[in-house]
Amino acid sequence: MSAKIDLTGKVFNRLTVLGDFGDRDNQNKIKWKCQCICGAIKYISGPQLKSGKTKSCGCLQTENRIKHGQWKHPLYNIWKGMVDRCTKENTHNYKDYGGRGITVCDRWLDVNNFIEDMSTRPEGTSIDRIDNNGNYEPSNCKWSTDKEQSNNRRSSRYLEYNGESKTLVDWSRDTGIKQTTIGERLRRGWTIEQALETPVGTKRKCQ
Repeated sequence: MSAKIDLTGKVFNRLTVLGDFGDRDNQNKIKWKCQCICGAIKYISGPQLKSGKTKSCGCLQTENRIKHGQWKHPLYNIWKGMVDRCTKENTHNYKDYGGRGITVCDRWLDVNNFIEDMSTRPEGTSIDRIDNNGNYEPSNCKWSTDKEQSNNRRSSRYLEYNGESKTLVDWSRDTGIKQTTIGERLRRGWTIEQALETPVGTKRKCQ
């Protein structure tokens, strides 16, 4: 096994390496915490930096797209907001996205690819991640109404029972009780034990 080469302090195109992120990508390559000249933070593997495949946080692609008029596209501001909240620490909701490890896949750092993948946007919808702990990528994103997004957030709510902490989705799968049923029971004041253990169609026992 070759010795790890420390890239801290090195500059690759628009990116300055701040240090080892302590994580690896899906090819087991070390991810490095980098700061772009625009101030955004991005986590990039060594091979991507050295090869020049990743040159910026995405701002270079943004500039190129603007030059070609993509800023006029109806999906441009949605794309920009997505990238900003995952990469720019001064964005007001960064802590809920980039701050907790949510990233934008490399393909979608190019707005043209994002537009190609998400071009059919129904009226009254916004971009939604199927897994709220997952990243912005084609396999994890869809267009959802506000109600659907709210339901998605509730399904990621964690419930602690019998010393275990699981999402509503997981408890639903384990108990065979629908998420909506568990949620409605809790809203009506049922205890977690009652909500998860009472068979469907059975009235709650008074305490």
